Amino acid sequence: MHTPLGTPAGGDRRATMKVGYLNYGLPQHGVVRYGSYLAAEMARQGEEVTDVHVASNASPREYDDALRSLAHCDVVHLQLRRAFRTWALGSDARHGTRLIERAFALLPRVVLTMHDFNNAEFGPIDDGLNTIARQLQAAVGVIVFDEHERRAVQQYSGVPTRETFPFVEDRCLRLAKDAAKAQLGLSGAVVTVLGFVFPRKGHAVALDCLNRCAIAVTLVFAGGSPAGGSDQFLNKLATKARKRGVAQRLVVTGYLSEPDLEAYLAATDLALCPFLASPASASLSTWISVGKPVIASAVPQLLKYAALQPDGLWYVEPGNADELAQAIDRHIVNVPDTRREVLALRDQLHIRRMAREHLDFYSHALQVHASR
Repeated sequence: MHTPLGTPAGGDRRATMKVGYLNYGLPQHGVVRYGSYLAAEMARQGEEVTDVHVASNASPREYDDALRSLAHCDVVHLQLRRAFRTWALGSDARHGTRLIERAFALLPRVVLTMHDFNNAEFGPIDDGLNTIARQLQAAVGVIVFDEHERRAVQQYSGVPTRETFPFVEDRCLRLAKDAAKAQLGLSGAVVTVLGFVFPRKGHAVALDCLNRCAIAVTLVFAGGSPAGGSDQFLNKLATKARKRGVAQRLVVTGYLSEPDLEAYLAATDLALCPFLASPASASLSTWISVGKPVIASAVPQLLKYAALQPDGLWYVEPGNADELAQAIDRHIVNVPDTRREVLALRDQLHIRRMAREHLDFYSHALQVHASR
């Protein structure tokens, strides 16, 4: 069953709901941050929220204690992400799948958000990938981010499924662009790819376009290798930059504190989201939150933003460095600090609004579950 966001089923939602959030692993990981932001907003809106964060090195007993602290909730929301050919809770692919099973064993009403669902490799339910099917069938509701994902979920489960957009966090830049550039030692045109550096996020394409831009730009990778991962890919990019003579125009920041992140966001002229596959949507949401002009790959999860706001994002063919370079040259001239069209996207996807729509879906999923 699929119901559009913002369409409550069965009447008005009751005034207060006991909502639990279980966030597992490294707090800087995008999926963990996503759950933490949502929990904080629910609390601001007056819901009775239990927000539990479990460290990656927690013992099985500590994990079970955390789950039991959520047992009183009307619903518990988990953020799952793709981990090889299965799913992991939070940032830890080694233990996350096992911990999901414990969550379903101890919690009666679980809603799942499946991040990067459409890039997973699925087969028949009986082919050894049935862990995915069990997880989806045990949930009371599932949230996904595009039509393809919704159809994929419904191959495995008949529970209510909601297709939505990632929310946009509440963020305000306190630094002007020129002041931020001066603070960071940057000058001239600055284009930035935000988040962990890994192949399908398109960092290599962004690097390839440096020599193809008619206008000299500084390329910032505002992040580093995935937490706990290898630097092999990042080192490969650094070597390529040196061989091509553009190393002096490439800045790799590593993990950023919140103040430093704000400075790089403010200093950016054009935000780049050159994703090759399922996008890291949290980084796009961050750019939208500050209204920055965005050049994005024309992949399905990003193309759907055009339905909300025509010309909100400027699109290029995924993996095409020539087209990306041309788009940078075209848009970098007289680029505004913010774009009205991006700010309109921010208003439509603001976390305050999206949290209320999540609550509507929780209520609908619980009603369907109770009627079975």
